[in-house]
Amino acid sequence: MAQNLVQVCNPVTGKYEWVVKGSDYGFDMELVSSDYGDMLHDHERNIKYEQGIKEALQAKPGSVVLDIGTGTGLLAMMAARAGARKVYACESFDSMANICEKVLARNNMTDKVKLIREHSTSLEVGEGQLIEERADVIVMEIFDSEIIGENVLGSITHALRELANPGALVVPNKARLYIQLCYSAVLLRQFNVFKLPWTNKPPEDEEECSGPASPLSCHIDKLCPDLTLVSDTVCAVEFDFTDPGLELDGEKVVQLTVNAEAVEAAAIKETSTLLVWFDIQLGSQVLSTYPEENWRHHWQQCVFFFPVPAQLNENTLDIKCVHDDHAFNFWVQVDEDDDFDMGCSSAHAIWNRRRLAQLNDRTLWQQYTAALAEVRDGVETCVSIGDASPLPIVAAQSMPVATVYGLEPDAYPRHLIEEVIPDEVEDRIFLLPASATTVTDTMIDTKVDLIIGEPSFSSSLVPWHNLHFWYAASAMKPFCVDATRILPNRAWLVVMAVRFAHLHTLRLPVQNVCDFDLQDYDGSAGDFTWEAHNVREFEYTAVTKPIQVLEFPLEDSLKDLEGVVPISEDLLASADASGEVNALVAWMDYGLTDSITVTSHPEQCEHGFQGVLMLPPTTVVEAGTSRFQANFAQANGQVTLALV
Repeated sequence: MAQNLVQVCNPVTGKYEWVVKGSDYGFDMELVSSDYGDMLHDHERNIKYEQGIKEALQAKPGSVVLDIGTGTGLLAMMAARAGARKVYACESFDSMANICEKVLARNNMTDKVKLIREHSTSLEVGEGQLIEERADVIVMEIFDSEIIGENVLGSITHALRELANPGALVVPNKARLYIQLCYSAVLLRQFNVFKLPWTNKPPEDEEECSGPASPLSCHIDKLCPDLTLVSDTVCAVEFDFTDPGLELDGEKVVQLTVNAEAVEAAAIKETSTLLVWFDIQLGSQVLSTYPEENWRHHWQQCVFFFPVPAQLNENTLDIKCVHDDHAFNFWVQVDEDDDFDMGCSSAHAIWNRRRLAQLNDRTLWQQYTAALAEVRDGVETCVSIGDASPLPIVAAQSMPVATVYGLEPDAYPRHLIEEVIPDEVEDRIFLLPASATTVTDTMIDTKVDLIIGEPSFSSSLVPWHNLHFWYAASAMKPFCVDATRILPNRAWLVVMAVRFAHLHTLRLPVQNVCDFDLQDYDGSAGDFTWEAHNVREFEYTAVTKPIQVLEFPLEDSLKDLEGVVPISEDLLASADASGEVNALVAWMDYGLTDSITVTSHPEQCEHGFQGVLMLPPTTVVEAGTSRFQANFAQANGQVTLALV
């Protein structure tokens, strides 16, 4: 029997593991857990696409239509309803094609729409081929937030040359990419590796770095309340999708005019960020991703980071725009010969944007510094359990007489931290190529007085996966004495019930779209599962107050646990308010000491990530009656949390 491997996070080991699933494991369930549902709920997108398709078929009645990346078959069915003689619908993702096959049958479209389970670029036209006649109209919706990341350029040029008649119409027929200089301290903290608040040494290869390997896709107006637009808006690139000679690679210089008043009001001299969005032309219709247009999650705004900041004391700036068939890059051109090796430094490769924002949070590290100062008396040996963590540096700076060991089993993160250790503490910091379960007494030859952690691990998919720190601290017991302390010494799982304005549409049943029955798409979904989001990026109303539903005595792990003991805990906490809700939001708070707590509350932590559990659309909480049920199974580190 065929089997499938599915990757999951194991909080006990802090590693990703492959779990064997049976041949009946539904990858279509994971598809429905993506952003695809939001696209189907995008009413403006659906209406404008259908209008564009109608206009194309009015211009070429009785046409053969090719739909590239048909998904559920929605656009293909629109073409059939608008009068297409035949529709070829390509979908290479097998689980999606299975859904499409059911949708076409349910809507009595199998006689007009032929489903082809292949990439369009692998097809030929001819007798006996999957496509027997050339298309007069091409329909496609294979855009990401950057326009070209899903190979739209390669797909459309191949289709025009190999699969379509000359003069074929395309829906959409054009796409335009717009750029505008912007400034936001929030954005800068997601990029900066030059002036981290806990070190005076940047990574060694940072001068050769062009920034992150890909742009930041985000809801810019919610993510960055401090956003300042500091130039005019210019269309940097226009793609004519009806042109068979459309170039896959391109470059040009675009001039932006600096908004001197905005620069003066923001009291800034430079910026490293470029805001990018696009629109597409669907005949007479225009569909835009500009931040003030209709909310959509499947297309967001992009932020590109310049390798060298743009100096805002000039009236105009030349921006070099280059692209291949999959990605864009931008930089400020000072000389005609300016060019950049668009390589990514070790820092940007190892620390993602959320992690960089955390590392740039000066207040957070001041809290750790204060907490370490509280517990430093008598500490001679300290062990930090982390993942590319600066905590050994902060500990050495806060405890002038302590020797600090950092457990960093992976070579690249360890080397990165070694590069940024300040000279004044480097003789007291020892980064070990070991984890808490593999460290030996030849590596640490003395008893440990203090074990510390942020906790933050790159393998964590939801906030409570960071409880791996508890298991790792327990494994250090042979190195400890009765007086050994843990920092943080306790943690809480916190939950609140909320009502999202938009985010919940990602998981809402689709049912009917433009009078087509899509219940087969809904039927592929399983139960709602916890997923990770930066909740501050989305509009929501908190219906209940945050409630601590589980407490984890992290310091007790050293005193009471021998290995991993299979225990579990149930707790029922009552809701404190009533109202309609559509999601639970949960996060971890950590008590560093009795007086200092760090939180990932979405309104108090810009870089925190929270767990989100979507709820059925008719869910209501009632004060004193509705309860949150939480369970932690220490044997496997799994947390269950539900509204009952």
